[in-house]
Amino acid sequence: MLISQNDATLYKTTDGGENWSQISYTGDVHAKKIKYVPGSMDTWVCSGDQGSDAGISYCTDGGLTWEYFPTTHGVHMGAMDWVDAV
Repeated sequence: MLISQNDATLYKTTDGGENWSQISYTGDVHAKKIKYVPGSMDTWVCSGDQGSDAGISYCTDGGLTWEYFPTTHGVHMGAMDWVDAV
């Protein structure tokens, strides 16, 4: 599980939230929302909606390496949710 602070600091827990540790990462993390992608091993998506924090980025390694979705940089994304497309 990951948690994001407003300053894009990331914390991770492996024991259900009893203990948290700050993790170092590369790439751009948005501070507004962060969500786990259901059914994946370590994929997370985060979004932001203010100024240079606007857009969506993702990681597939548990929060260590983040990449922008290219067409979302600068687009205000204040909320996100998953939809079952089946």
